[in-house]
Amino acid sequence: MVIDKKKKQKKNLTRKKWLEFSLEILIKDGNTKLRIDHLVRCMGVTKGSFYWHFKDRDDFILSLVEHWAKISTLVVVEHMKQVQGSAEKRLFELMQYIVINDLTRYDIAVRAWALMEPQVAHIVRKTDKRRLNFIRNLFAEMGFGGKEQEMRARTLITFHAMEHGLLIKKTEEDRLEMLQLRHAMFTHPMTTG
Repeated sequence: MVIDKKKKQKKNLTRKKWLEFSLEILIKDGNTKLRIDHLVRCMGVTKGSFYWHFKDRDDFILSLVEHWAKISTLVVVEHMKQVQGSAEKRLFELMQYIVINDLTRYDIAVRAWALMEPQVAHIVRKTDKRRLNFIRNLFAEMGFGGKEQEMRARTLITFHAMEHGLLIKKTEEDRLEMLQLRHAMFTHPMTTG
């Protein structure tokens, strides 16, 4: 018996698959392509499939940006709760986990989208606060405080969020090698003079 691939794909379409596909559309084509008509056409399904998983476009938008926050930040924080050792060791694990899992690949697209969509901007701000608080605490454990702690936390987050889309692409091996140097830069005291 031959099974129609499209029918099988439609049958297996879940809310999570909708969100994953939509994030890929976002980074490939931008937020203007997150229209229901465009998405269902690209996925080869009907609008009924969309409305089976989402109440309306607002529900979809909120679900999509919350999915981004979960896979790029909340999952990372949960992973880091399992990591033992010094703050320096945990910071390196965090940086490595982000690079290996390519967790910031959607950040630039989501941030661009947030400029035009207040609902998205709200979740991005909330996510940034979570990221900053987590990283600040690691730097505080290392003995950094005040403006230096804040500069280190913001620079680390900004670099990771923007590296994927702004810099010339490097292999994962090259990125991991650079990660060691970047870790040393972030964890050693600055000298002035």
